Amino acid sequence: MAIKTSGSLSFADIRSEFGGATPASLGSYYRGGSLVPNGPAENNNIPTSGAISLSSFYGASNVFNATFTGNFVIMDLRVELINRGWNQSAPVRAYFAPGTIVRSYSPDFAALNISGSFPNGIKVVIDSATIVGCGGFGGNGAGFDAYGNNMAGTAGGRGGPAIWCGTSVSIENLGWILGGGGGGGGGAATYVGVYNAKDYTTYYLSGGGGGGGMDWIQSSYGTSGTSPSGHRGGNGGYGNSSNPGSGGQGGLYSGFRAGSGGNGGSWGAPGVAGGDTSGTGAAVPRTSGGAGGSALLGNRHITWISYGTRLGAIEW
Repeated sequence: MAIKTSGSLSFADIRSEFGGATPASLGSYYRGGSLVPNGPAENNNIPTSGAISLSSFYGASNVFNATFTGNFVIMDLRVELINRGWNQSAPVRAYFAPGTIVRSYSPDFAALNISGSFPNGIKVVIDSATIVGCGGFGGNGAGFDAYGNNMAGTAGGRGGPAIWCGTSVSIENLGWILGGGGGGGGGAATYVGVYNAKDYTTYYLSGGGGGGGMDWIQSSYGTSGTSPSGHRGGNGGYGNSSNPGSGGQGGLYSGFRAGSGGNGGSWGAPGVAGGDTSGTGAAVPRTSGGAGGSALLGNRHITWISYGTRLGAIEW
């Protein structure tokens, strides 16, 4: 609770707000020192050195208020707070303002990392802001090499988590916490043998590529498998913040079709597995879609004031 803004002030008022030894002098309470945080605007009247008086402390607060606006990529919240002047002791209120985006470019890293020591507590307010994990890549379709040998496709990539939490925190979510979408799997491949009067011709139909999972910017699509006869499938589509990517169609010959790639997943949802062949059996199997990204990891550390919108798994 902040110090009053008018009336008489005593040294006891200052010590009650900021702590400190007894007896102590005003010289122990310079802004940016071990007792008085540098961050809140309410503390701007407190000098960092030189002359200091009781009147400098009207409205001062021991809570370090940090407001985040704009776009951030893979934020370590504790490091960011220290860079903004937090003394690593004061209580913290981290406020993500409307329209702010915190995102990740890799499923291996959460968009927002809340970990480390906050001795006097931390509250995070997500106010019409978005914390969003990375979308998974689309899997490549199955196919054949130049000699007709089978070439396996690849599975869709997993989506990334929005928040990783390793310390006690209160979260008031008035916005969106979104795990990345999983990538779609690659389609199955097949071949068709055709006899004619003179010879036997083999047509190789490759599987379509999977679509990328939903991502704030753009997730990678999967490519179609290769075909020595030129009957390739289509590539998958990019995933973005509006839609997951669509899977590409499988290669086609005379009514026979290889498997299409699977569609990417929506926020926090798995990608769809690649499709099977039609009209003939699969020579090279389809692959699975990637898992959806978690909305958060470390739920046991969190006290929820408001849940808001959370898409994706809520784990441990």
